[in-house]
Amino acid sequence: MKQYLFITLFLAGCFLAKGSINEPNVKHTHLEIRFKSEMLSDFVKHLLFKVGIKSLNFNRSNQSNVIIKNKKSIPDFLKLVFAIDAMYEFENARLSREMLSDIRRYDTIDEVNIRKRSILHEKFELKIETLNQEKHLIFKRKFKSVY
Repeated sequence: MKQYLFITLFLAGCFLAKGSINEPNVKHTHLEIRFKSEMLSDFVKHLLFKVGIKSLNFNRSNQSNVIIKNKKSIPDFLKLVFAIDAMYEFENARLSREMLSDIRRYDTIDEVNIRKRSILHEKFELKIETLNQEKHLIFKRKFKSVY
């Protein structure tokens, strides 16, 4: 328990010192913590792995960065470092974006289905018209042949 508390407080300090989260409403949301030392970023990555959060290391402009890319792991990290309000705000934005995306997807599916029905209806009407014309010709011939 003491080790877990150490990990939590250490990660919270790292995040407060050099951490950031980009806008949760964009497609590629991520949490990033920057370090001057690659050894320290490796250590943080190991600590995150110990608490069940997958992360990546990469170097950019003489800094070593730890990134959490999974949108579902970012709230886990925020909860871990006791940033509960930020976690709720992030989850609200993420879920709102997902719901809007689902609504747009369903609307698109409905539009496609309506177009398909319309096309099928037109084809059906044409076939009925063709059958009616053939039926009319058949009756006309029979009628003429009877007299």
